[in-house]
Amino acid sequence: MNYFRTALRFIRDHKMFVGFFTAALVLNTWLVLHQATGNTEFITSSTHDRGPLGTYAFYAHLERFGTSVKRIKLPLYRELDATRQAGRTLLMLNPRFPPNAWEWEKIMDWVRAGNRLITTGTTGPNPSFFQPREFTLRTTRKSPSELQVLLPLDATGTTGQTLNPHPHLGLLHFFGSMYQDADSVNLRHFLRLPPDMFPFVAMGKHTIAAKRRVGDGEWVLFTPFNVFSNTMLRDTTWYAFATKLLTGSARYGKTLLFDEYHNGYRATQSLWQLLEYYGFTSGIIYLSVLGLVFLFWQGVRIMSPRPLQPGFSRDVIPGIRSMSAVLYRYRAWNGLIRRELNHIRTTLFGRAAPENQPNANDIIHQFRARGGSVPEHIGTEQEIQQSIARVYAGDNLDKRSALSVLNAIACIRKDLKL
Repeated sequence: MNYFRTALRFIRDHKMFVGFFTAALVLNTWLVLHQATGNTEFITSSTHDRGPLGTYAFYAHLERFGTSVKRIKLPLYRELDATRQAGRTLLMLNPRFPPNAWEWEKIMDWVRAGNRLITTGTTGPNPSFFQPREFTLRTTRKSPSELQVLLPLDATGTTGQTLNPHPHLGLLHFFGSMYQDADSVNLRHFLRLPPDMFPFVAMGKHTIAAKRRVGDGEWVLFTPFNVFSNTMLRDTTWYAFATKLLTGSARYGKTLLFDEYHNGYRATQSLWQLLEYYGFTSGIIYLSVLGLVFLFWQGVRIMSPRPLQPGFSRDVIPGIRSMSAVLYRYRAWNGLIRRELNHIRTTLFGRAAPENQPNANDIIHQFRARGGSVPEHIGTEQEIQQSIARVYAGDNLDKRSALSVLNAIACIRKDLKL
């Protein structure tokens, strides 16, 4: 029962400490219990997917070697700033939820500001029923063969790079569980290109990737296959191609942004994902510790220390005031001052015979003769001598005179090291 009363008294005396500690404990416990497991529920080309069509291996490889990479899990219009960002690359790999027309406008504004967009499996917003598409795609069944890179990949400007035939080139993302080598593939390629688009990668006469100039930036379009997938990059030529494309450009290699928002990995699906996206999860415990340290330095403690010995205790200042009030009420100042003066007189004149005992008024003169001095704010020498004479005559001193004599005695004792 005593422990319960002690706890209630502690809560009442330290409300801020109890409130902060309780909030920090509840928040950390809730976040730990609601952590995301990270398991994928569907096949995607996401950097979280470790399957055959995912991009987890390539993303981890870039991150391990110090490349500036970032997963975007918020709407692109909140992440892409056309007024402040330039020299970055956005990768949109086979999005499960294609961006709307107004989102494409925001993306294109960002590209025009001097950035690069790389897409696979999407070719922009769907045109209206009566609006023809600028370019058309066609699927052709053919045997895999060597591919040619028609445009330079890095700052060296070299061309003529070739890529090995790959049996998974025509594998679509919704057939991710069926990846077996075959004699022929469903090759998705560009049938017609507008004048401002240039073939980038081709298999014979079939163009499977193209580049388009957009303002100060560029747009690289791949047909539906994911060139950065775990399956494709097992081949060394495809790995070298993907690495040079993303990191070899001095103009667009500042930061690589992977669009996960349109793949379904969104930071707004739960509070935990949102905190994790902004990096708050790793800082919550540190903020809690800093708060506890702050409360510690503010003097908040769990329980007051027990006295060494049981009994009544009182602070110094109230105790001195009470003692002085008692001395003044019972007119005990004279006895205390007379005792102190006798002690000082013995030190100054020695233990002389009573008949040869010097006058008490000579205490100040003898003290000054030995080089001592009483501060002026305590009182003049004449006032102190008159107060001492009244003490030996048996007169009661008032508060002001008694305080002056006591201060003079304290200075004399300090100077004589008594």
